[in-house]
Amino acid sequence: MRNSFFLPFNTAKQSSVLSYTHPVMLIGSCFSDEIAERFRYAGFTVDANPLGTIFHPISIARFLSVVLAQHQYSSDHIVHTDHYIGSWEASTRVRATSKDEMVKLFHAVKNDWINQLDKASHLFITLGTAWGYEHQGYGIVANCHKFPQSDFSKVMTSAEEIQYAFQPVLEELSNRFPQLNVVFTISPVRHVRDGLIENNRSKAELIAAVHRLTAKSEKWTYFPSYELVIDVLRDYRFYKKDRVHPSDEAIDCVWDELLNVYGSETLRNQLSVVERFRKMEQHKLLHASESEKQLWVKQIDEERKKLQQSLPGILL
Repeated sequence: MRNSFFLPFNTAKQSSVLSYTHPVMLIGSCFSDEIAERFRYAGFTVDANPLGTIFHPISIARFLSVVLAQHQYSSDHIVHTDHYIGSWEASTRVRATSKDEMVKLFHAVKNDWINQLDKASHLFITLGTAWGYEHQGYGIVANCHKFPQSDFSKVMTSAEEIQYAFQPVLEELSNRFPQLNVVFTISPVRHVRDGLIENNRSKAELIAAVHRLTAKSEKWTYFPSYELVIDVLRDYRFYKKDRVHPSDEAIDCVWDELLNVYGSETLRNQLSVVERFRKMEQHKLLHASESEKQLWVKQIDEERKKLQQSLPGILL
C-alpha cells in the first residue's frame, strides 16, 4: 500500500500485541467473518459471531450485555417461522427444532463467551449499519427472518443511542476482564439497498459513536478498516463483482495493516513459518504413488507437531 498510487495513511501502533497464547474474539458484520478467517488460517484460537453475522450495533451491545449479566434473554426473542425456530437476536444460521433447544443453544453460547473473554487478549467489534429494523413487539432485531415488512419500522440509530448502549457494556468488560482490549472497526461494505446517501449517513453515525467511545479508555481502540478500503484503496478493482464487498486482495491489505498495528516483529516471523506450513499442507502431489503420498502426509504431521511445540496455543 505504500507507494505513489495510494494516499499516504499511517495507523498508530498499539501496545496491545496479538499472540498465540490468547484467544481472539470477533463479533459483528460479515467483514468480521472475513477477518476471523484470516486469524484461523494464521493458527489463532478464534471465537467469532456465535449467533451468526450481526450488522446493527444495538443487537451487538445487547448480546454482550446478556453475556455479562446473570440473567438470560427473555423467551420473547424466540421466533417461530414456517421452516424453523429462530431468534430475533441471531441470523438465520442459528436454528432449532424446539423452544427448549434454542434456550439451551443460547445458554451454551453465553457460557462459552464468558469463558473465552476471561482468556482473550482482543475483542474486535465490527459495526455494519446504523439502520435498524424495529419489530412492533420486540424492538430492533438482528434479523427479520423474512417476516412481512409491515411488522417492522425502519429506523436510524443515532451516535448518542449507540454510545448509550455500549458504554456500560464496555465498562463492565474492562472491570471484569482487565487484560481484554476492545477494538472497534466499521465495515467497509456498502449497504446499497438503503441507498448510497443513506449508507453514508449510517456510516457517519457509526463512526461518530465509535470515536466517542474510544476516547474514554486506552483499552478501547479504533482500527480504520473502513478508511483503508474506502479512502486508501478506493478503486473498484478492490471490490468483488457486486461493487459492494471488498475483494480478497482488499481484505488481505486490511489484515496486513491490522498486523502492523496489533502485531509485533516476533509475530510476523511466526506467521511466515505458519504460511510456509499452510502452503505445504495445501500442496497436491500429482502422479505420486500411494507410498509417496503416505510419506508426504507423515512429513506434514511432523511439521505440524514441531510448530505446536514451538508455538504453544497455535491451532493447526
